[in-house]
Amino acid sequence: MVTNSDTGAATSTGGFTYVTPISSPTIGLISPVSGSTAGTTSITITGTNFVLGATVTVGGNACTSVVVVSATSITCTTPAGSAGAKDVVVTNSDTGAATSAGGFTYVTPIGVVSITSISPKKGSIKGGTEVTITGAGFSGAATIKVGGVTAVVTKRTGSTKITIRTPKHAKGVVLIVLTNPDTGFATFNGFTYTTEEESKRDR
Repeated sequence: MVTNSDTGAATSTGGFTYVTPISSPTIGLISPVSGSTAGTTSITITGTNFVLGATVTVGGNACTSVVVVSATSITCTTPAGSAGAKDVVVTNSDTGAATSAGGFTYVTPIGVVSITSISPKKGSIKGGTEVTITGAGFSGAATIKVGGVTAVVTKRTGSTKITIRTPKHAKGVVLIVLTNPDTGFATFNGFTYTTEEESKRDR
């Protein structure tokens, strides 16, 4: 309403609207900063101006179990995602939002690998012995070393068996090491290299 000094007045009904200002949250720290591509990593986001009802996304996907602990702390559980650095976004209920660019990194978990047996357990120092390795978690691109020397893979049977041809090596008991591309590995001790004379006696 506008009122003149002579009491004349004019009114504009609803001419001005009060609005609640949009909050301005910030993200300062995320812990931990990495987790499995399978999701389920519990993270804590530290910052400012978080409000009840805030949501969190990682790489555009919604986190679950979001708890606004205080105006400076939020906890949540990451969703599944592809490997690599992803943006973390906190959005308050009034649409105020903050982004931490590349704030969380998804990593592919290292698979569990094991070797339970090898057959045969002996072979010539000249190499060339066909050895079948049995276990679990073998990748289709796993490599095998016998006594520190890379062996030739002659057959792969799913994720549980690999057949190799042993390399040449000095006499003695050596370690077999199977390594997957994701760096998961397993060892077996051991394979015994024998001389030709010993091999003949064992037949």
